[in-house]
This record gives sequence, structure tokens and C-alpha cells, in this order.
Amino acid sequence: MEGQAAQIESAYGRYGLIELGDKRLSKRLQKTMETLHKDPKMSICEASKNRHEAKAIYRLLKNKKLTIDSILEASKAETIEKIIESGEKTVLLPQDTSEHDFTSLKACEGLGVHGTQQTYRGILDHSGIAVSPNGMVFGLMSKELWVRPYEEHGKSNDRKKRAITDKESRKWLDTMDKSMNGLPEDIRAVTVCDREGDVYELFRKAQMDQKLYLVRMVQNRLTTESEKLLDYAKSLEVGGTCIVQIPRDTRNNRKARNATLNIKYSQVTIKAPRNSGYGPNENITAWVVAAEEVDAPEGIEPIAWYLLTNVPVTNFEEACEKVGWYVQRWKIERFHYILKNVCNVKKLQERNAERLMKLIVIDSIIAMTIMKLMYLSRASPDIPCDIIFEEEEWQLLYMLANGTTNFPPSAANNT
Repeated sequence: MEGQAAQIESAYGRYGLIELGDKRLSKRLQKTMETLHKDPKMSICEASKNRHEAKAIYRLLKNKKLTIDSILEASKAETIEKIIESGEKTVLLPQDTSEHDFTSLKACEGLGVHGTQQTYRGILDHSGIAVSPNGMVFGLMSKELWVRPYEEHGKSNDRKKRAITDKESRKWLDTMDKSMNGLPEDIRAVTVCDREGDVYELFRKAQMDQKLYLVRMVQNRLTTESEKLLDYAKSLEVGGTCIVQIPRDTRNNRKARNATLNIKYSQVTIKAPRNSGYGPNENITAWVVAAEEVDAPEGIEPIAWYLLTNVPVTNFEEACEKVGWYVQRWKIERFHYILKNVCNVKKLQERNAERLMKLIVIDSIIAMTIMKLMYLSRASPDIPCDIIFEEEEWQLLYMLANGTTNFPPSAANNT
């Protein structure tokens, strides 16, 4: 067991070097991650070897010097290293929001309202991750955790009158900036969002800052030709047919399947919304890609994706490429699923929302490690494991999987 412990220590060594103004704190963070790594579903008390270790973890969470930003910076640096090592020149940055319900924690201070009922108490979580176009998972790029004040519940009706800086939807713009910041200039980074990310301010900011996006549309905006955007996308001629694999839908209990899609595409110029505060000349130019399913299985609603991107789409192959990119957006949903159901975040116990947030961040790093291994084994079962993992990481996983304290053979023999 001593060999296993040494490997765990090496795997989380990065977090023992975080600058917190006290080396003992960073070492305690490293030790905490090692402890919680053993079984993500365990509580702090269950995972700790004794009362003293559990108390040390709780003291760490209370310490103001340990910040969420410091943990996330270390995680992001590791992700960027993985991207560079992979040699990928196009990186997709899916982002999405999840809710963590802690209504049962009656004594927890600082929680906010979430969901449809004002009695639901919890924390909101908007994450950004990095993946390759073929599905390789690199890691966490951004995470924002916050609570919604009770007085904000039910105010969605006046959101059109408010500036983007006063809306929760600013999270899409902020995460685009945070996720792309620090990436090498020779890497083409593309923000990928579902329909909630159909925010004109995001498109406008990306155009001004020369950043790239791919977003599934929900708003039937006006083009400069006075046509409705979604209606125009549906009216386009079919440019060809492609087949994509639709990931398993855990929430709706649907298996993964192949879908045959008619592909349409065109360049468009979209008018700024009338109440947006933008001038008449502040339009955006982009490309629309429509993907409509042919012969969907009985009982399953046919796919109808209408995508907007500022990455040029000049031919059928480039249109299919964008559809393939959108399929990878499912990775962010899978990440949130693992965080909630494998790392069991919903069972966390704390009396303070800020400390809960720190635990969510730590569990997010553990969830991302689990997810990287899961998708690597599915997509490329025969490649050497050191393409994704550091030496101490794959050695640790080998020893845990095989229940041994002996060091494994070379990476080439461990896929």
C-alpha cells in the first residue's frame, strides 16, 4: 500500500505547490485531494482515516487563503499542458450550467434560490471544459459558482430590459473569455453552447474580439434581408447527407445511436435586436448550419439542430465538421452527470455555502479525471495511456484497477 500512497501523492503534487502564502496549506490541499480521491462517493468523515484528518480538511475549507480561483488556476494550467502535448490545433470549449440542490441542508448559511420554487436552496454552477474535435477530453478550463438572491426569483420577465452585465447570461461571455485566456495563439479555440447560449451579446463580443463560437439557435432573429433566421435555415436546399453518432441520453434513458442528417448551410448577416442598445450598423456576419434527421426511429423525436457559427462554412464537408463539433458538446453534460452522480456532490455536508463551493471545485477535478479515463477507453482503447496521463497518474490507476502494490510495466503495455 505504500507504493499506492506514493503514486497518489505524485498525481496531486501540482496542488501542493499552489501559492497560498503558507506551504502547509497547499500541502493540506494536496493531502485532501488524495483522501477524497480514494472513493469520490464517500463523505469527508468516511474518506478520512481518523477524526484528526477530517478536522484538518474542515479547517482547510474554512481558511480564507484557500480560494476557488487558486484551485482552478492550477487545474487550468494542467489542462493547457495536455492540449499542447496532444498537438491538436483545434480545441472545442463546451460550456453549460448546472444546479446543485442543497435544500436539505437547513443549517447551511449563504445558499440561494434555484429552480422553479422559491423554497429550493442551492448553488449554481457554470463550467467550461476543453475537448478535441474527435472527443478527447483535456480537462477543466473555467468554473463559476454563485448563489441567486431570493429577491431575484421570478424576475426573468424583465430580463430583456436589463444590460448583459446585470443578467446571469453574462456567464456565457465571461466563460468564453476565461476558457480562451492562456491558450497558445496557434490553437483555434471554439466556444460551443447549447440553446441557452444563444445570446446576441456573445456573438457581438466574439466578432469584436476575434473569438470563435458554435451555438445552437433558439431565437428566430431577423437577418438584414428581413427574413427570420430559423425560418431561413429551414428553407435552405439540402447540400448532402451525413451520419453522426448521437451520445447516450442518460436523463431520457436513451441509448447511443447513429442518425442520418440532411445538411444545409449558408452565410447570413443578423440584425441587432431592437432593445439591445446596439446601433443599426452593429450587425453580425456568421454562417448557419441546419442538421435535420431523416427516418428517425419510432418513438424518438427527430433531430433538428440549427447552428450558428463565425467559423467559415464554405462547403458541405465544413458544414458536417460543425455538426460533429456540436455533438462533442455532450461532454459538458456528461461531466456534470459524473460530478453529481459519481462524485455525489448532492450529498456534501457543510454549514457554509462558500465552503461547499470549494468542495464542489475539488470534486470537479476528480470528476474530470474519471471522465478523461472513461472516454479514452471508449474512443482509443489501444493507444498508450501516457498520451493522456502523467507517469504517476497511469501507474496509480493501474495499481488501483489491479489491486496490487507492484509498479506496472511500461505505458505501451497499459492502454
